[in-house]
Amino acid sequence: EATAAPTTTMAIAVHGQNGSRSDMLRSVEAAHRAGLPVLDITYRNDLGVPADPTGRLQYGASEWQDLDAAVSWARANGADDIVLVGQSMGGSIVASFLENSDQAAVVSKVVLDAPMLSLGATVENAASTAMPVTGGAVPPPVIWAAEQLTTVRYGVDWAAVDYLDDTSWVTVPTLVLHGTADPRVPVAVSEELAAAEPDLVRLVTIADALHVEAWNVDPDRWSQEVVEFLS
Repeated sequence: EATAAPTTTMAIAVHGQNGSRSDMLRSVEAAHRAGLPVLDITYRNDLGVPADPTGRLQYGASEWQDLDAAVSWARANGADDIVLVGQSMGGSIVASFLENSDQAAVVSKVVLDAPMLSLGATVENAASTAMPVTGGAVPPPVIWAAEQLTTVRYGVDWAAVDYLDDTSWVTVPTLVLHGTADPRVPVAVSEELAAAEPDLVRLVTIADALHVEAWNVDPDRWSQEVVEFLS
């Protein structure tokens, strides 16, 4: 009796800041429904995983190398086509991989859930609501000074972790899901990506959803969008 040929496409899931692989189970389930095997990875600074040499998160600037190693493993185990799924800071890692890796060409589709594509925009968004007692926002000069101090003290390269200043890394169909009430990564980040790459990026917004909670608010729509995109 004839059997279907095994798929040579594999999805690789990348969780967000201070998260874990269990955060990606909704993505794993959707990919399985679309007929894809999934590699759900950890990366530097995760619990039980060696830390980055700096001891700090690098918002994709170094973590992309761990995703690169995962892609190498997938290819060595029969995958010749890769789908990347990134949640929150996992979106930064996916973008950085696509910017830097010589394996980027094997990626055929990308799914991003509330992607942190600009550390600066995330910091500025947090600062805009950082003074609830007075009802005011942190003044822009103070934010600028804090960013400069962070650069000097911790070596943060703000340009290197801004994946919106140059969106040429977007070369394949990309599905972006984002809650409109996200207090951490403003939905404007995803809107900017969609506006920059309208032929490749499909943006799905979920009303009133907080950060990475689009699935929680509307699991049926979230799952349907991902399954149809991956199928």
